[in-house]
Amino acid sequence: AGLPAGVWNVVTGGGQGVFEAYVIASDAESDLAALQVTAAGLPHLPLGDSDAVEAGRPVVVLGFPFGGQVEVGRPVDAGVVPEVTVTAGSLSAARADEEGNTRYLQTDATVSPGNSGGPMLDEDGYVVGLVRMKLARDAGSQGAGFSVPVDVVKDFLEANSLLEQLPVARLRPGVRHTLEWKRIALELPDGYSDSSAGRVLADAGE
Repeated sequence: AGLPAGVWNVVTGGGQGVFEAYVIASDAESDLAALQVTAAGLPHLPLGDSDAVEAGRPVVVLGFPFGGQVEVGRPVDAGVVPEVTVTAGSLSAARADEEGNTRYLQTDATVSPGNSGGPMLDEDGYVVGLVRMKLARDAGSQGAGFSVPVDVVKDFLEANSLLEQLPVARLRPGVRHTLEWKRIALELPDGYSDSSAGRVLADAGE
């Protein structure tokens, strides 16, 4: 559940090296932690919107199942950094909590020990979840994988004043707006306003 305070090592691909990382926020209930490294130009993945994903759509899970042991073609030691494993599947379901909020995203993509904390990506390459656990009847069954929705991750970052450091926004449904000139009614995120060209033309004609 989360990570204890202290110094950790973050290893990046592409020969960029190993960096010391510090836990700057953690939450045991959601099993999330934020680590900070001092470096520039590191690779990253864009955060998506887990409320927008639909069951049946393709997803990809990235991770390091079985750690360095997966490098079966060479001797394994503490210095071996495995190549990332990519497994494809689909989003099976969105599992809600007692309040009706999406708490887990279920997938049929293969998830194994070592995938925990790895991203689940939608078909456009956006992170929609972080792998949390696997549910299986026994060690020999594939079971089902579950990830923490990225919107829950955003809530965690926002609660720790970290979301503002990322080029993303946490949009939430706002009040219901009726756009008479478009003859539609819909819920718009808080802070959103309609400024399409059609609205400008409609106002200009009044």
